[in-house]
Amino acid sequence: MTFLISRKDLVTLTCESSFLDIKNAPRGCALARSCDMSQATALGARMCFAHSLFLLFILKLDNAREKNYYEHILKNVCSQNEMELLLMNIFEKCPILENEKFFIRLFQMDDCDDLLNVYSDKNALPFFNSDGCDGDNFYYATKERMTEALGFWKMAYENGWFVRLSIVDKGISRVIGTVELCFRVSEDAFNNMGIIRVDVRSDYEKEDVLYSIFSLCISESKKMLGCNDIITKVPIYAIERMKAIQTIGFTKSEHLLIGKTGYAYDGYWII
Repeated sequence: MTFLISRKDLVTLTCESSFLDIKNAPRGCALARSCDMSQATALGARMCFAHSLFLLFILKLDNAREKNYYEHILKNVCSQNEMELLLMNIFEKCPILENEKFFIRLFQMDDCDDLLNVYSDKNALPFFNSDGCDGDNFYYATKERMTEALGFWKMAYENGWFVRLSIVDKGISRVIGTVELCFRVSEDAFNNMGIIRVDVRSDYEKEDVLYSIFSLCISESKKMLGCNDIITKVPIYAIERMKAIQTIGFTKSEHLLIGKTGYAYDGYWII
């Protein structure tokens, strides 16, 4: 039996699904809360129709026959390359990245104490990217505030808004920072690109350390997000960070990132 469904019908199906919780997406995330799937989905998918259906619909089905049915539909509207990218989705299975100095894995609630040392570090604060985050500058001075942030990160991952990964220093077996990855859907020059944010303790804000972390993440991030380009913000005073990403291959973008309020942010680099 062959099942035929148009992309338009698949978009409609996905938008009307009870699993698609667009209205509850937080204002601070980079995803639009629109049912226009050409602009965004609740997951901010790189392939709007396929990603949303695959993750918010198929994976929530308990009935094997129904799963097979909808997977067959998905294959009718996706190319082989799209299907391969979907199967690598970071929101379905988060990989562990590792080199000689660090391993990077999905954050855990047990990371709270170590992460409090990162996000209460006033010397690290100027290097955190809080563009478009509704006033949250990521300075968390108490364990209660850090726990709240972890709870939000957990919800964001479960809903496919973004993912936070903990950076573990293998030499001391402690979490020394995080990596945030998300897919950007926008009307500016950075549409359909991935964003990487790297937050580390101030004593790790060094060229060799940042090179090790960024180089570990970049190629895999493109695969996991299904995008060709990754952007990151580097303030003009972040000399160590700037040298690290230039060595990796980032170049300074001439474009501004436009937030949802229309505010323009500078300082973005692309690879």
